[in-house]
Amino acid sequence: MANNDDVSDVRQPLNPYLDLYSDRTPKVEVEINGETIDKIGSYTYDSDLLQLGDPCCVVIPDPYSQYTINEGDPFRLWMTDPDVGGGKRVPKLRGLVTDVMTSCEEGRGTTHTVAAADLGWHLVNDDAPIWRRIVGRTYKGLFDLLVDPTWGFAGFRAENDSNVRLKLGGNYARATATAGDTQRPPIMQIEPGEKPADRLIEYAKLINRLVNVSADGYLQLFKPRYDTPVVAKFYRFGASSADRVKNNIQHAQLSRSLATRWTKSICVGTNLIPATEGVDPNNPNVNSFRGTYEVTPRPFGFNRLVAFADPDRLSTRQAAARAKWRVQRGDFDSWTYAVTVLGHSQDGRYYEPDTMIEVNDEPLGVSGRYYVSAVKYHRDDRGGTSTTLTIKKPDLLAA
Repeated sequence: MANNDDVSDVRQPLNPYLDLYSDRTPKVEVEINGETIDKIGSYTYDSDLLQLGDPCCVVIPDPYSQYTINEGDPFRLWMTDPDVGGGKRVPKLRGLVTDVMTSCEEGRGTTHTVAAADLGWHLVNDDAPIWRRIVGRTYKGLFDLLVDPTWGFAGFRAENDSNVRLKLGGNYARATATAGDTQRPPIMQIEPGEKPADRLIEYAKLINRLVNVSADGYLQLFKPRYDTPVVAKFYRFGASSADRVKNNIQHAQLSRSLATRWTKSICVGTNLIPATEGVDPNNPNVNSFRGTYEVTPRPFGFNRLVAFADPDRLSTRQAAARAKWRVQRGDFDSWTYAVTVLGHSQDGRYYEPDTMIEVNDEPLGVSGRYYVSAVKYHRDDRGGTSTTLTIKKPDLLAA
């Protein structure tokens, strides 16, 4: 068996009946508890910047009852596409089996439906060690404290660019932008029932970063990138347009909402050391301060204020930055353009989050450069192979 830790493995898929020169369909291959399985009936796989523990599900035919699959087994998923990197194996997920459903039907034998998730599943579902005090630690120090070595993480890194290049699979020029890991947030103590994700995400928010897990098992601290080259282009022109021959969008949907859009934001912080001299005892806000952000020009004909408290903001400047974040994150959440396309790749690269794409959708009026925040790969006997991309306006997402 080839060394599965070698992510540059370029051998052909294990299916002896597959001819990459005649079959252009992407193929999924998994390894469960050290055993490679290449005969996959159907699958779904989600990759989302805004969730820890990206899920996937594979259906494994087992007519001769040769596989033993248990919850908790180590799980890895690779994809092979003849149009990406000459058909090399590209790692997509490293994690664990979370659920197994085995069924048997007369005349068809046994089938395993296996749900799995990346290693971020542990951060969301396992409790953190209680009564640990977090004092003067960088994010790497927090990783060392909260991540159990038996969970199988490969380590920590302060960037997402290596992961994106790996998962895209093809030739892609993208420099590495390190987020930095020098800040040491305030003292905290882990209380019973808290998850590692609670503290990891809280610390990331303090320095306006995101946290996620890479395809090769690294916990990552990073900022979204909007300055990278376009990796794919999507078109949908009207029936009367001569450019309609470029159309490659199977389905598109644009959703917009007022619920999270604001014209003004106020973040209220609290002094770490309360003032005791020269203060008005009748003023309930003497130890509070505020930071404000206002949108100009106003995006609609009325005011909408959002006011919130954030005890981790230790200065007016930090509170103002958080107030701006609240408005921008609301704008990010309020606008979502989703497209479904055939296949999993374009121009020799897989579709992946934290990338920039170009869109020209005449019927929905969407045109320009946009940011991909999530993708969902899917294949079954009825719909074939497709990818749904969640697309957002750029320059809005932060921690």
